[in-house]
Amino acid sequence: MKKQTPVKEQLLELLKKNHELSIDEIMQHFSISEIAIRKHLKGLVSQKFVNIIQHKQEIGRPYHTYQLAEKGHEYFPNQYQQLSVQLLEDIEDIYGKDAVNAILKKQIDRFEQMLKNDLGKTKTEEKLHIFMEKQNKKGYMFERFISTDGSTLLINYHCPFKEAAVKYPSICKHEERMLSDLFSEGKITVHSLITDGGICCKWKINISNT
Repeated sequence: MKKQTPVKEQLLELLKKNHELSIDEIMQHFSISEIAIRKHLKGLVSQKFVNIIQHKQEIGRPYHTYQLAEKGHEYFPNQYQQLSVQLLEDIEDIYGKDAVNAILKKQIDRFEQMLKNDLGKTKTEEKLHIFMEKQNKKGYMFERFISTDGSTLLINYHCPFKEAAVKYPSICKHEERMLSDLFSEGKITVHSLITDGGICCKWKINISNT
């Protein structure tokens, strides 16, 4: 029997994915009472996981929405210990930025090779499933959607390497290259990146839904 995710964790994940929501928008995702949801939200606000954003209107009463606070973002897994920005900066100081980029490339190349071994000659649908499963275990938050033109939208709501990727954006370039290699049967287009201020990383893969 699948273990049910606690409501507070569901709320944090919902706000992570949607950036900012009103209580009415939040309630669309739950079957329990609004009173219960408000109680959970109040607890998350008091624990500083969630911020309340006040909105004034020219006509009508003010309203508020909910948004993850910095502590709320930190709730999700981060691999800063494995990829220390300070360590990368030290390497840059001693050996130069090219050395840092070479190290980052090698890390992603190693993970890509591991994925290729696991994926084998599986079809695109299975490859996507395995890729997302393995990335999510590393702390990412991947979901897949099919757009109206039949292409795949691969969306990641959480970057466990954000601090390092902001400092060294070549990480994002290497990940884009990895996607292109893994799904060479299609064309990869970057639509948004968390490191550029987006609420998620979004890639479009022009392949058929097979």
